[in-house]
Amino acid sequence: MHDEFMGESLTVAETVAQFEVSMSTVRRHLRDGKFPNSTKQMGKVYIPMTDLESVGIQRRESQNVSDSASDSGRLSALSEQLREAEVENYQLRTELSAERVKTQALDKLAQSEHSRITDLQRHVSSLEATVSEQRESLAQLRERTKQIEGPEQSVKHTESVESVRETAPKRSRWRRWLGA
Repeated sequence: MHDEFMGESLTVAETVAQFEVSMSTVRRHLRDGKFPNSTKQMGKVYIPMTDLESVGIQRRESQNVSDSASDSGRLSALSEQLREAEVENYQLRTELSAERVKTQALDKLAQSEHSRITDLQRHVSSLEATVSEQRESLAQLRERTKQIEGPEQSVKHTESVESVRETAPKRSRWRRWLGA
């Protein structure tokens, strides 16, 4: 922008592009008041060349032909790196999608197993209640038997039950418990 009073002025971005200075340095100088003639128009800050020169900011040196060639070499290398990164990104996204499918399948399996465990726990609880009721009934039957037979016969009956248990083939605990 040309200002009739101050001469040529540059925006902050133009200043960074044309001079050997960073964006943060230009903004810091603006904040510190080192560019007293800067103006703000339509949301952009314009810094006069005279303010830039007074702070001692130097123009960038112009690039020669060899720099252009090296830049095109760097550009092609960066393009190749970008292509490799895109391929890797695609592969990672594909792997992520496959892992999500596996996770969903495992979640369904875990829910199914949880439901099965809950059903088994309910069944065990009902069996425990049944066993408890049967023990109470057995105790009541023994008590009645004692009352009917008398104390002597009750002892003989208990001994005969124990002798049958000793002579009966041994079953594993879970078979006895399940009645198998």
